[in-house]
Formats: sequence, C-alpha cells, structure tokens
Amino acid sequence: MATGRGRLLLQHWLGLQALRLPLGGVGAAPGRGGFRKEPGAEFAAGQATLRWCAGHGRSWEGPSAACSVSLDSMPSEILLKILSYLDAATLLCAGCVNRRFYHLANDKPRWHSLIAKYSLSPFPESTMIGCDRLIRIFHLNPGLLVGLWQREEELAFVAANLHLHHLVERSSLGSAALPYELPPHTPRLDDTPEYGLHGYQLHVDMHSGGIFCLCSTFRNLFTKKGCIENGYAKLVVIHSKNNTDHLPLVGKVGLSWRTDIFDGCIKSCSVMDMTLLDEYGEPFWCFSSPVCMRSSPRPSDGPHFLGQTYHVDYMDSAGKAHMELVWIEETEEHFIVSLALYLSVAKINHWFGTHY
Repeated sequence: MATGRGRLLLQHWLGLQALRLPLGGVGAAPGRGGFRKEPGAEFAAGQATLRWCAGHGRSWEGPSAACSVSLDSMPSEILLKILSYLDAATLLCAGCVNRRFYHLANDKPRWHSLIAKYSLSPFPESTMIGCDRLIRIFHLNPGLLVGLWQREEELAFVAANLHLHHLVERSSLGSAALPYELPPHTPRLDDTPEYGLHGYQLHVDMHSGGIFCLCSTFRNLFTKKGCIENGYAKLVVIHSKNNTDHLPLVGKVGLSWRTDIFDGCIKSCSVMDMTLLDEYGEPFWCFSSPVCMRSSPRPSDGPHFLGQTYHVDYMDSAGKAHMELVWIEETEEHFIVSLALYLSVAKINHWFGTHY
C-alpha cells in the first residue's frame, strides 16, 4: 500500500515539474511537505492538477519514458544495500543476472556477514568433508559448501548446491523473508496392495567441475512392507551379491575448487545429485549435496572384496542414501558394489495417503 502511494505521489510530482506549477499544486491544501495527510489527499491534488490543465488548454501526458528508473541504473552503493537483505542462495541467483550483478553479488564483506550467521567459529568437525594442503571444506545446511584456508582460518570460497527441481520457482518467487514453498501435495488414493512401495525410478549423478564420474538411471525399483524397519523402508538399487549390477566410477573422484589466485581438488569428494520419481513420474525425493567417500572395513553384507572398501552416506528428512564402493588396484577405478535408499515411512504415508 505504501508503494502504491509513493508511485502516485511520484506521478503527481512529475506532472507538477512538467507544468512548472508550485509545489503544492493548484488547490492543494497546505500541510507538512506541501501535501495533505488525510486519506485521499493525493487523489484530490491530482484532480486539481487535471482541472488546471483543462482550464488552460493543456493536456496531461504523464511522465515521459526518459524519467523511468531501472534497477541496473542505480548506483552500486544502493544496489549493495539492497543485496545485503538477500540470503545466500538468492544472492547466488542474483549474480546470474548480468556481469555487473555478478561482481556486486560477490562482494566479500557481504559474504563474510552471511557466513557469520552459520556460526562458523568453531566449525563442527562432523561438517568437514575433506581437505588438501591449502583448504578445508565444510558442508553446512541448507546446501552451502564453505572453504577455509588451512593457515589463516579465513574464508576461501562459498558454493551452493541447488537441485534443478523447482529451481526457477525457488529463485524467482522466494525471498529471504518468505522462502518459496512447493504447492501442497494431494495424494492419489489407490487400493493396490503395498501401494507406495513399488514403481520407483532413480536417477543419480556424481560430478565435480562439470566432469561426471557417474550418470545412471534405475527403473522398476520396489520394496516390501516387511522391509520397513525403524521408520524407514529399504529400497535396494544395487545389490552386493549381484555382480552384474556393479558400476564403475569414470575417472578419479575429486571435488574441484577455484579462487582468484589458487585452485585445487579435494580427493574422494564429489557432488551427488539424486532424483527419485514415484510410479506416476512425479519427484518424490530430490537433493544435491557434496559427499565424501570414507574408508570402511568391509561392505556390510555380501561377499568380501579384494580392494579397499569405502562408503558414502547422505541423510535428510525424506530419507537416507547409503553407497558402498571398492577400489580396484589393477584398473585404478572405484566400483559401486551396493546402493540402498531408506525412505522415510512418514514421507511415504504423506505422499501416498497410506498408513504403514
């Protein structure tokens, strides 16, 4: 409402300037700032101006196009003040508008103030996912990857992991004060036995710096009611006992990073994008997150493997993902020998209207 009133006053002021009338306008009542404070005062002043134009044979053409103000024409100081109200994800999206906004969005003092909100000092060791000789990297929810210099403990870089699902809506319709929320989901009722436990399709990527080491799709995934335990339904994607299911990771796994001066690669780390569709092809669970391969004594079940074994874990409110890998020395590559998803039963019941 305040914005609409400001626009009306602006149009009235431009009209007075064009007609070279006194500040109060013809018939405007005296008051603070030359305008009345009562409701409808701006409308009355505008009507008086139009009557004056009609009496003097002049027409009102409104503000000219030359008077329009664009966001990009504002001084950098004002734009920096506006950008200071954005959260990290929105600030990164604003940096994609053009070159000028890219430099403004990368203002270092602004990022230091943003990171301070995440209580980075001291960092919990559980959030560190890897390091090299120059930096240590930490994963902070929601979806921030933060790099700190090893010696100075100062900020090296900040990166955000954004899943493509509803990315445009989240970037353009949300704000720091009111984040975008997905439309309410309406369950499709069905009396099929074990409804909501079958017909899944999974697409998983592992990548870094635009280089993909894994890009695979798995169809017709299912679980059973008897596999529900501790509030999760286990969905087996790759079984350790089935050698034909095992998949190699292409190339060496590493998370690339770059600053204005230095660059590097964190070994055994990458970004995992996972999209799980239900039997109707709707996204049931989506996430994009940095992950780290950690050494483990052996796979939890199944045969023993000759190479060193590793595991990758991810967890959020919708479920858990557990991956087990083996390093094959002869071919110098990792093989995924097990992949399982643990879907939250609460999420299944909410999504399908079931009561497991």
